[in-house]
Amino acid sequence: MNPTDYRVWVGLGMSLMAVGLSAGRAWAGELYGWHFDPQKGVLDLAVDAGVRPQVTLLTQPQRVVIDLPGARWPRPQTRQTFSGPVRAVRVAQYSPQTTRLVLELAPTAAVKPQDIRLSPEWDHRWLVQVQPRPAVAQAATRLPLPPVRPV
Repeated sequence: MNPTDYRVWVGLGMSLMAVGLSAGRAWAGELYGWHFDPQKGVLDLAVDAGVRPQVTLLTQPQRVVIDLPGARWPRPQTRQTFSGPVRAVRVAQYSPQTTRLVLELAPTAAVKPQDIRLSPEWDHRWLVQVQPRPAVAQAATRLPLPPVRPV
């Protein structure tokens, strides 16, 4: 192998390594912080550009799950409690590539998919608005009583 061939292979190897490293950086985003406003029912997320939240509504118990594929949460699992329809927000590293936030709902609150709105504020900030409705209580069933006879 002559010196020119060697330089070509080294240059090609360095170029491929640079592409691989930059692709790795683009994949590894981060959740920098979050804030939940219980009065407005708004969860504010600060993330790396390119991180796109995915919202899922789960039941039994009912909760709203926000996955952040490609994002890391560099802190231990976090849980903050509130009074109102949203009782708590949990944040954890769900898998090596996904951070998960869970909004735990009060038993008296009900959420349908149309009650959840996801909107980008900037390329690094997302808002998740949850408007729980009061849960429909089961109507008490009245059974007819037998007539009362005088004694």
